[in-house]
Amino acid sequence: MKKLIFLLPLLLTFCESNLSALKKFKTNSETVSMFFDAFSNNDIDKMKSYVIDDFLWTPPMSNLDSLSIDAWESQMILFNELYDNIQFTNAQYYAGLDENMRPNGDVRVYGTWKSNYSLTGEPTELDYYSVLFFNEEGKIESQSEWYNYSDIVPSVTESTIFIDQNETKNSFGGNIDYPRGKASITNAIVVLEPGQSFPTHKHTGFNVGTILQGEFTVEDEKGNKIVKKAGETYIGTPNVWHTARNESKEKTILVGSVMGVVGKPATINKE
Repeated sequence: MKKLIFLLPLLLTFCESNLSALKKFKTNSETVSMFFDAFSNNDIDKMKSYVIDDFLWTPPMSNLDSLSIDAWESQMILFNELYDNIQFTNAQYYAGLDENMRPNGDVRVYGTWKSNYSLTGEPTELDYYSVLFFNEEGKIESQSEWYNYSDIVPSVTESTIFIDQNETKNSFGGNIDYPRGKASITNAIVVLEPGQSFPTHKHTGFNVGTILQGEFTVEDEKGNKIVKKAGETYIGTPNVWHTARNESKEKTILVGSVMGVVGKPATINKE
C-alpha cells in the first residue's frame, strides 16, 4: 500500500504533464493552420507574425544549414507569384515528441498543397510533410519541410518549346563538366524583375536553367555574353565567375538546378 501511495503522485504528475503538452500542441496546431492560411492568402506579413525574428527554415532542396527568415520570406513571395489558388488540403496534425517520446508542443503536419500554375492555369498537387518547432510563447522558432518540388514544376507551358536533349556543350561552347564526390542537386525558382541582376558569383557544380518567361542574360569574367529567352536553356560551367541579369522590359522566370557535391555551397558570391 505504501508503494502505491508513493507512486500515485508521480502518476498524477506524469498525466498532468502530458495533458499540458497536448493542450499546448492543440493551440500550436491552430497557429500552424492560420500560418498556412496566411500563405494561401498571400499575406506574408501575417505569416511573419507567427514566427520569431530569427526564424530558421529548412526546405528539402537545401543541402546546407537552415536558411534565414529573409530567404524564407523571399521564397514565400516567389511561390505566390508563380502559383494561384494555393490551398492546403487533407491536413493531418500530430504532436511533436521529445527524446523520451512525450509530447512537447511541437507540430508535425501532413497534407497536400493544391494550386494552379499562374502562367497557364495548369493544376498542381504537392504531397507535403513538415515539422514546426515552437517556443514557450507559442511562436514558431523553425520549420523543416519535405516534398518533391518536381511535382509542381509544370510539364508544359505556353512559353516553353521542346528542347534538344542531346546537349554536349555548355552555353559558352565548352565541355559539360561534372564534379567529383557524392552528388547533390540544389533546385530553385528564380524571378528577376526588369533591370534586376545577381552579384558576381560562381557555382561549384554543373548548372542548368530553363527560362519559362522573359529573357536571361549571363556574362562571364572574360566578357562572353549569352542571352536566353523563354523556352531556351542556359548551361553553365562550374567555378567560373559571372553575372546574371534581366535586361528585358518584362519579368523573367526560370527554373534552375546546380549539380554539386554534398558539403559544398551551390553558389558562392564574389566579395
